[in-house]
Amino acid sequence: MRVVLSWLCEFASFGARASDPGSVAALGQVMDDLGMVVEGISLFPAGLDGVVVCRVVEIAAIPGAERIRRVVVDAGSLGAVEVVCGAANFEVGDLVPLATVGTVLPGGMAVGKRRMRGVESHGMLCSGSELGLSEDSEGLLVLDPVAGLAGGGPGGSAGPAAALGPGGSAGPAAVLGPGG
Repeated sequence: MRVVLSWLCEFASFGARASDPGSVAALGQVMDDLGMVVEGISLFPAGLDGVVVCRVVEIAAIPGAERIRRVVVDAGSLGAVEVVCGAANFEVGDLVPLATVGTVLPGGMAVGKRRMRGVESHGMLCSGSELGLSEDSEGLLVLDPVAGLAGGGPGGSAGPAAALGPGGSAGPAAVLGPGG
């Protein structure tokens, strides 16, 4: 089982901060010493403060475009956001990460407002690779809907814990669990 450090700290003050890898390693050692096997610790990248979890509410073809579609997402307090997306591995109702305008992704790419085929895109729906969370760049990172319900759904900060569901805190995150 993998456990997000921010979630663990909701139950007790451990003094470990994801921004301090040494304190996370020390917590992992203490847990291991107490018989709670920690096979590895994963630190996810910082720089995802502008990434939020959103729910896909509409997908439409763009006239004259074969590889991109117009997508409307519910981004919680940000409201409905229209983006242009080339991925095809998602459907209406899915929870996906949205990098809002002004976000700078871990690879250094700045997300801006762009017009493609006459449709203005107000952000970017992201793959795990673009977020620095995985090697998978074959489509969007589609989040677990059960974790999404627990995390409050659309508008929750995706942060680096996006792979684990909405509500993960923005900024650095640590995950304790198998496989590191």
